[in-house]
Formats: sequence, structure tokens, C-alpha cells
Amino acid sequence: MKITLSSYNPKWPVDFEEEKKELTGIIGDLEPLIEHIGSTSIRGLSAKPIIDIMIGIKEESLLDTVASRMAEASFVYLPIYNEQRYHFADFLLD
Repeated sequence: MKITLSSYNPKWPVDFEEEKKELTGIIGDLEPLIEHIGSTSIRGLSAKPIIDIMIGIKEESLLDTVASRMAEASFVYLPIYNEQRYHFADFLLD
């Protein structure tokens, strides 16, 4: 697998904020912590041009609620489950 890095793009934080706004509309009532993580979150760093986002929720019992709402909102669930982690992809990013 070949990994291609891009020079830092000042649009990455903007892309994250747009995604965060969408996610807040989907699960905001659950009071999630939505953070931009990974190499695109570090100003000036070359990175794979993929916006990585981590969502934290207060109660483990809310995991299935988050998952079903995100799936209903067209996020693609990746069936990788590992100790309270769900993985989704939004393939609409540029």
C-alpha cells in the first residue's frame, strides 16, 4: 500500500469544523466531545489528506444510539469494533 502525503493545507481545520457542525446536528443532544485528531490537526505538518475525528460520549450505553444516528445520516459504519470503539467513514470529503 502506497501512502501519499500532502503539504499542510490550511483548509483542513475548516473541513473539520464543517464536519463537527454536521456531527453536532446529529448527536449534539448527547453532549459529545468532538475533536480533530491525527496529522491533519497539526498546523504545518505534512499529512495524509484525511480528516480524523474522535467523538467521546459520557456513557457507554449511548454507543448504539450514536452508531444508529450516524448510519441514518449516511456515515458508513466500518464493522471494526474493539473495546467500545466504533469506526465510521464519511466518503464525501474532498
